[in-house]
Amino acid sequence: MIIFLLLIHLVICVAVYVLLQRNIIKTKSILFPVVVFVPIWGVLMLVIEELSENRDQMGSKAVDIDKLKIQDAKYRRIKVDSGENQDITVPLEEAILINDTEVRRKLMLDILHRNPEDYIELLQRARLANDVEITHYATTTMMEIQSNYELRLQKLSQEAKRQPENIAVLEQYRAELVKYIDSGLITGNILTIYRNQLEDVLYKLMTLCPSNKTYLYGWIDNKVAMKSYDGVLEKLNEAKEQWPEDEMVYQLFVKYHFSTGRGDLIKAVLEEVKSKQIYLTHEGKNWLRFWRQEEA
Repeated sequence: MIIFLLLIHLVICVAVYVLLQRNIIKTKSILFPVVVFVPIWGVLMLVIEELSENRDQMGSKAVDIDKLKIQDAKYRRIKVDSGENQDITVPLEEAILINDTEVRRKLMLDILHRNPEDYIELLQRARLANDVEITHYATTTMMEIQSNYELRLQKLSQEAKRQPENIAVLEQYRAELVKYIDSGLITGNILTIYRNQLEDVLYKLMTLCPSNKTYLYGWIDNKVAMKSYDGVLEKLNEAKEQWPEDEMVYQLFVKYHFSTGRGDLIKAVLEEVKSKQIYLTHEGKNWLRFWRQEEA
């Protein structure tokens, strides 16, 4: 009889050991010696502890980031610290969609503490979140970013006045203006003010560097964006004369004609690209395909 009971106890111990190894039993393995050396009572303690553990975990569910879906592939992926594993990547959109408040907050704050200026779109989304802490942080961070832009541009503006023919200073000023304008932080009259500043800087750079098409293209693009067309057509023809094989010239012509409501001239430009067999990059081919569909 004793031998039979010992055999049953041995089987129970083996079974408990296997379940612990496979993580089927969530109870801490420290109870396993009790199961081995205290027959019956040890097993009862294990059962009670396991039931208690399961009850504590009811209603909670671990967030499996790998199962979250992104609807748009354009969202960037960035690294997020996670203890020993530094290589976990989380799409920006997923950080907002996570339902677990603590996890979402940790991810968002970790993302935003890295380089907030790279994630202005995310900050704008975060301002509308239900989490008060994240909303406050996002709003404050955007104000700080805008203030930093204003200070940098003020210094560059003063430096450009002191050195009106210093190409390096003007280029830095231009680049900073473009970043601020493209950031989405400013709209309305404030945006117009900075676009006017950009126009002046680009005009100076065009004068100093007449063979640099970046400045000419930028000046045209900025003028069209402001719907200020004085001198634009003249500069477009100038660009076409200098770089007749450059796809960007034709894209700027289309942008100008679209802004001025001349669909017939858009069609003429597209036909010219085709007849002249202008070399197009991958982006250029997508651009041409898009406008052909629009015309169709």
